[in-house]
Amino acid sequence: MKKIYLFIIIGVMSLNAQSQVFGDGVLDLDGNFYESVIIGNQEWMSSNLKTTKYSTGENIEWITDSVIWTNTFIGAWSYFDNDQSNDSLYGKLYNWFTIQDSRNVCPVGWKVPTKFEWENLVAYLGGYEVAGGKLKLTGTELWISPNVDATNETGFSGYPGGSRYSNGGFPNSISSPYAAWWTSTFEGNGQSWYADLKHVSTYVGYGLGGVKGGSPIRCLKNTNLSTVNKYEYTKFAIYPNPAENEIKVFGLELSNLSEYKIFDTKGIKIIEGTIINTAIDVSKLEIGIYYLEVTQNGERIMFSKVIKK
Repeated sequence: MKKIYLFIIIGVMSLNAQSQVFGDGVLDLDGNFYESVIIGNQEWMSSNLKTTKYSTGENIEWITDSVIWTNTFIGAWSYFDNDQSNDSLYGKLYNWFTIQDSRNVCPVGWKVPTKFEWENLVAYLGGYEVAGGKLKLTGTELWISPNVDATNETGFSGYPGGSRYSNGGFPNSISSPYAAWWTSTFEGNGQSWYADLKHVSTYVGYGLGGVKGGSPIRCLKNTNLSTVNKYEYTKFAIYPNPAENEIKVFGLELSNLSEYKIFDTKGIKIIEGTIINTAIDVSKLEIGIYYLEVTQNGERIMFSKVIKK
């Protein structure tokens, strides 16, 4: 009986190993190398982001002080609990302003996935009720027990990486009953979507987190292996910027379904409407910095900084 049981275990391990398809991986500007796995028509990093630089080479702000963290409205990162020893295994924690920065926190050719791209991943793996088990690292060394039905058959190797509160504080422990990663999908009112896995189930969930909070990032390769997003390589331009009365959006196939929202630096929605003849009225905005989101059919196709003078 013991020999038969051992044979079954080996067979399952072999099956899981064979179902993992490895990509080429990628190197960031700090010299960190990330292995990658191909899941369906997507290629994902199999560990959390560690970079201190945008893909253009500029440094991302490193903030340890909790008061400075909570009053920051630009991209920033920290180690969990401000302890550098957490970096090698868990990666860094980033606020959401890092994600919306046009300089791109992920290496060239990679991006922070949208909520829709997470949903595509989950659908490929059989739906939200079962996909989590296929994405979770096995065992309870990094997960709180029980780590229900974790197989990691995809090689995604998901496990908790800690978080930072909007007030700049940290949870008592990096160990957590769930693992969560930022998406690039902004909801408005100072909140953005994240995706999470849980220790008590095989579910993949989605939640809203404050943009000042810190979470890990898993990058997704820009180009799908089978299809290319029709907006992926479109070059958008806003003119004039800074603007006084109106801005115009160029490089965009506009239709009567092209809608916009403008947010302040705290993520609060200020105005919204439909783009008419490429133009957006900003005359009623106060002088300052804002962010413009353009959507078509509910899909974000543009997110850019706007300066009102």
